[in-house]
Parts: sequence; C-alpha cells; structure tokens
Amino acid sequence: MATTRKVVRATPGGVGSGEDAIDGAAPGGDDKGIVAATRVVALCTVASKVTGLVREVLLTSLFGIGPVMDAFAYACVVPAYFQMVAGGFNGPFHTAVLVAARRRRKVSVEEAPTLKTLVSTKHLVESLSSWAVLPASLIACALFFFPGPVLGLFAPGLASPGPDGLLELSIATQQLRIMAPCVLTGVLTGIAFGGLNAAGHFLSPSISQALANAMMVCGIIAMRGLSGGLSALSSGRQLATAFLMGSVVQLLLQSIVMQKKGVGALFRPRLRLSDLGVVAHAARILLPAILSSTMLQLSTYTDLWFASSWQGSAAVMACAAMITTAPIGLLGSAIIVPRMPRLAQQAADSDWQGFRMACDSMLRTSISVGLPLTISFCFFAKQIVSSVYERSAFTSDSTAQVVPVVVVYALGIAWFICRDVVVRAFYALDRGKIPVITSVAALVLNAVLDAYLSRTMASPAVGLVFSTVLVSCLSTVALYWALHKILRDKVGPAGSALGGLKWRKFLLNTLCASGITMCHSKWLLHKFPTLQSLLKSSFHFSSAWRLETLGLSVGWLLDASLVGASLVSAWAVYYLCLAACDKMGSGTPKDLPSH
Repeated sequence: MATTRKVVRATPGGVGSGEDAIDGAAPGGDDKGIVAATRVVALCTVASKVTGLVREVLLTSLFGIGPVMDAFAYACVVPAYFQMVAGGFNGPFHTAVLVAARRRRKVSVEEAPTLKTLVSTKHLVESLSSWAVLPASLIACALFFFPGPVLGLFAPGLASPGPDGLLELSIATQQLRIMAPCVLTGVLTGIAFGGLNAAGHFLSPSISQALANAMMVCGIIAMRGLSGGLSALSSGRQLATAFLMGSVVQLLLQSIVMQKKGVGALFRPRLRLSDLGVVAHAARILLPAILSSTMLQLSTYTDLWFASSWQGSAAVMACAAMITTAPIGLLGSAIIVPRMPRLAQQAADSDWQGFRMACDSMLRTSISVGLPLTISFCFFAKQIVSSVYERSAFTSDSTAQVVPVVVVYALGIAWFICRDVVVRAFYALDRGKIPVITSVAALVLNAVLDAYLSRTMASPAVGLVFSTVLVSCLSTVALYWALHKILRDKVGPAGSALGGLKWRKFLLNTLCASGITMCHSKWLLHKFPTLQSLLKSSFHFSSAWRLETLGLSVGWLLDASLVGASLVSAWAVYYLCLAACDKMGSGTPKDLPSH
C-alpha cells in the first residue's frame, strides 16, 4: 500500500526502549507499527472518555441543567474551541504540525531519517509556538477584558430581562474571564501534540485529555469540600477554575515529554525572521484547517445562538452531546490518528493508489463502527441517559428532555467520523481550501435550518441538533465526492473501478447487517424490563453500598451493566452478520475494523 521504510529511532537517550517501544509505535512505517499505535491511542482515548463521563456525571449531579451549567455552556464556547478543537488532539494545530513535519522529511535511510525528523520537528515546533503565542495572547486578553460583548455575540438571549437571565449572564461573565488563558494553553498544547506525533510518540498526547478530566474532577471535589454550600455565582467560578486547571496540567505534561524526547521546547522564544519560511509552510496547512474547523464549530455556535432564547436548551444539548461525542471522539481518534502519518507520507511520496486505498479503508471502518452505535443509541437512549445522568439534581424530567436529543445526535455518528476522515485526507493532500468552502456553505445552510426547525419541531433543542446532523451528512457527501474526483484523476479508471466494486459489496453487507441488528435491538428493548427485574432479583444488596457524591449504588451498577451488555450485544450481532455475508461471498472482511 505505502512505501515502507526502516526507521531508526533517535532519542536523547539513545534508541527507544521501555516507554519508547509503546509510545513510538512506528510513526508511519509498517502495519505492525500502526496496529500498536492504534492500540495505544484507543486505550488512552477510552481513558479520556471514561474520565470525561465521570466529569459530566459529577457536574450534572451537582448542578443539574440549571443556570450554572447553562451559563458554562455559553462561557466555554471560545476557550473550549481553542482547548479542544483548534488545539485539541487531532485538531488543526496538531494536524498542521504533523503534516508539515512529514513533508519536510525527505531524506534517505542512510541519512538517519528519524534523527532528521526530530531536528526538523524541533525547529518547526519552537518557531510555530513562538509566533502563535502572539495572536493567542491578544485573543485571551480580549476575552478577559471584554467578556460582555463576546457573550452577546454567541448568546444574545442570555441577557434577557428577569432574575434568571441576569444570573446566568453574571455567572457566564465570571467564567469567561477565568477561562480566558485557555486560548493560550490550547494553542501550545495542539502544537505539542503534532510535534510528538510527527516524531512517533503517541502515548502522552493520547492520555493528556484523561489527565485534564481527572484534574478537573479533583479540583471541583476539593473546592466543594473546602467551601461547603455555595451560591450559583461561587459554583460557576469553581467550575471555570477547574476547567483552567485541567488545561494547564495538559500543557505541562506535553512540555515535559517534549523536553525528554528532544522534540522541542514550547517555552523557548524563537521569534526570528529567518524562521518565517518554516512558519509559513505550516501556516499553509494550519489556516485552512482552522477555518474549516471554525466553520464546522460555528454551526454549534449557531445552535447556541438560537438556544439562548430558550432557557435550559444549551444544557440539554450539552448533556446529549457528551453521551454521543464520547464514542465519536474515541472511534475517530483510533481510526485517524495512527494512520495520519502514513497518509501524509503517501501524499508526499505521490503514492496515490495507496492513498486512495487507505482513505477508503478508513471510511469503511468508520461506517462499520458507527452504524451499530447509531442503532444502539436510538433504541436504548432512555436507558443510557438514565444510567449516566439521573441522580441528585438531574431528575427524570431532565432525562425526558435529553433523550430525544441523544437520538437525533446518534443519527449522525457515522457521518461525523467519516467527515473527519475526509477532511484529514484533504489536509494531507495540501488541498485545505475545499473543506473551508464546504464548511462555509454548511454554516449558511445550518443557520437557515436552525431558524426554521427550532420553531417547528416539538423541542427547540431537537430541531437545532437535527439541523446540525443533516448539514453534516450533506457536507460529508460533498467532500467525499470532491475527494473521489481528485483521486480518480490520479489513480486512473482501473483503480477507481476496483474501489467502486469494493464499496458496492461493503454497502450491501452493511445494509443486511443493519437490518438484522435493528430487529435484535427492538426485541432486546422489549425484553429489557424483564431482564432488569430478573437481574435485580438475583442480587440482595444493602442501601449502605452507595457513593453519595455521585449517587451510585449496586442497583445502578446492575442497570448500567445491563445497558452496556445490550450495546455490546448489538455490536456483536452486527459484526456476526457482516462475517456471515462475507462467508457467503458478498463482502470483503479486510475492509472491516481490522484496518
């Protein structure tokens, strides 16, 4: 598929061993290296999603979907964008540094390519971080000194008359000021992710978000324990402070690992005019990536803009998004991150047949893991939301509000993952303008649909989320069609015909497996109350077995286990059906998640 090169690991401590054997898992060489890297990324992403879920369970238990969480949803729009999107794992800064470093890697095996890569990556990381600090600092200062206009831009309905509106506005203003430095920490963290991945280190970037989540949970518990009962304003400040603590810890971890691995130093100023060429090289990838991500994220901001007119809608959407984006982030990272170095190298080497095969394999894998998840979430949404959130301040009424939004989000799971794959393919091709143009068109369409659907559907939150899912589906189709045309010209008609045959077989298998999985899930949902009663009657437990902070009990653990078993069984049925179709000669198992 791709040109395979023997890579000599060069680190400050010599040839990698120990952590290097895991962390460095072949940045773009053989299939074993990709499998090892996939395992590392997947396990670390699972840890990140689990700690993120614990964080959300804690927050909803303490604050429900009241003014504190509603205000936080608006206040963290810009800080969270820089921390988790622009500067996040697999985000624009990460991708730009990775692709730029791989394109600069044009040396032979005899010239010790990995050593050259480290030197080149170090130069790139230090130069880009020094220049990126300047605009990031200006944005952070603007958020700190002018929080009112920023909040007015994203949530005009937040300043509505009445005590509730004024309270939410006051909380959001304080939170935005506290979280303003996250712009700076997010940008630097994203650059660190790209530098470490380019040098073949996957462990610390992958585990970083889990550490940030754990720090946020510990910070909130510690501050609540020290302060006791708090007003809404004080609770809002604590929530924002905990978010900032997680951001800072994330940056410090990457900085320490970069120093240890010799990849560069984030806090070493390198404002040299002679480095502008290096920065410009990365900027050609970075700017379109930021614009594309911004346009995509603006669809979420558009949703919040409309949601601010209905109190509580933002918190409902945030709770639903947490449940669905957790598996999306996990699966997307496991599919894209380990393969991105190879994809960038194939584009740099003009290995277009290998590039097309890699893209198609990633897309088929995305569909294969996304569809059973969509089916499971649609059928078991109520059980999932109840198990995750329903305790303390989060009541059964809150569950009823969140469930339909989760169902609508679930419809777009496979589309969201596929869109990320296609966008990364354009970045590897250095054709970032196409995702930007598509994102602008999607943003306009999303705003129009938001205005219409938020007022015509039963729940404003459902209408807003349905608009986002629909636009994501359309933009994914448009992007794939553009990518298909580009690669068809490069690989020729023979290669395109072979790819089309594989797609037809795969889609037929998928259709059959999805239908059977839906029947299985419907039957299981019908039997769910009976299974629940049987499981609980088999256990005799004391109410003393309870963790009051999170509202967890043995009964809850049994319910959650049954929900988890239901989801796993749906996946098992789906993949067994795919295997059966392949055995009958209708499919190609090599295109399933083994790649």
